[in-house]
Amino acid sequence: MRKAIAFGIALALVTMVFASTLTNAYAANVDSITPSKGKIGNVAVIHGNGLKGGAIKVKFGSADPVPATASSDKVGKCTIPNKHATDPDPVPIKIFVDGVLVSDDLTFEYDPAGPEPMITDFTPPEVMIGTDFSIEIAGTNFMTPHGRIPDQIVLIGPEAIWGWHEVFSDTGLTAKFPGATIPGEYEIVVGFSDGSGASAEGFRVY
Repeated sequence: MRKAIAFGIALALVTMVFASTLTNAYAANVDSITPSKGKIGNVAVIHGNGLKGGAIKVKFGSADPVPATASSDKVGKCTIPNKHATDPDPVPIKIFVDGVLVSDDLTFEYDPAGPEPMITDFTPPEVMIGTDFSIEIAGTNFMTPHGRIPDQIVLIGPEAIWGWHEVFSDTGLTAKFPGATIPGEYEIVVGFSDGSGASAEGFRVY
């Protein structure tokens, strides 16, 4: 009998804690994030209610969620993460409190430093399926005095093929890729450390 009572009390406590967590999360709401445009590494401020005491995560586009710290029920702060190479601009923002989505109607625009990078040419124009390969990508403004460098390289087509660079300069880079498994037309996308991006269509896997 005592065991049954103890079990009942424990179950009730667990239920109360779980319900309290959900109530706190659902009670939270976010009105805005400022600035709505900024640079990687800067601080973004979250404005809302019910933020204090919950675990806050902020997801900028396809980037991994970053933690935010609430200084009060109405204000939280997070660091702007790197932009994912395949994301548009501006990117959608999702904010979670204790794992519950409390805001998904905000956007953030990355503010690159200096002139926009551009891909002007690439070689070869095509490669054979199943073979590791390299692409020489020529362009402009791949680096800036503010520290911009290319840090994400991906081919977007019938599949996404992520690559890496070994050499880069302000006017181009050498990218290496594992062998493709699906033939077709691909777009070359290069993401940069300041949130800017450049792309070129017309690469083919046969």
